[in-house]
Amino acid sequence: MHIQQMYHYCKASLEKQLKNERGQFAVDIMLGIAIVLIISAFVILPKLTTIGELFMTDLSSWWTTTIKAKLFKSSAT
Repeated sequence: MHIQQMYHYCKASLEKQLKNERGQFAVDIMLGIAIVLIISAFVILPKLTTIGELFMTDLSSWWTTTIKAKLFKSSAT
């Protein structure tokens, strides 16, 4: 089942239960938010681990080469 078909199925079933325009607007908003969260979980979050690892590697290198070597010269080996 495609995402659009699932969206229309969920929308139709919730429309039957709510049957007013305010409820319809809320359903559209909630389904939109759910779709965005699902897509971001599969696309954006795996990239964050790569960025985090890169950041920690660079931070460790910066600490060793700049702070430890230049500011705390007596503790450098």
